[in-house]
Amino acid sequence: MRYLFPRCKFADTMTLDNQITQVMMEACEICRASANNEGLDRVVEELFDTYHAMETAFWILPTAAVESDPRRQRGVSGVGGAV
Repeated sequence: MRYLFPRCKFADTMTLDNQITQVMMEACEICRASANNEGLDRVVEELFDTYHAMETAFWILPTAAVESDPRRQRGVSGVGGAV
């Protein structure tokens, strides 16, 4: 994956669930800026904030996937099959 933003400290300190909450909060800020007629520059700023939050979630995702799958934690292959 190609990233627009460099890896930030939150990629190492946030859980995936917390980061998804951050993405949703940023998306709400897009809606708020648009509904309040704060102007295109403000809406675009919030779009980039949301995009950055999403990229951070993608940075976290590989670690979260390993941590959430007990078969991977035990080193069992065939994640899609029987354990």
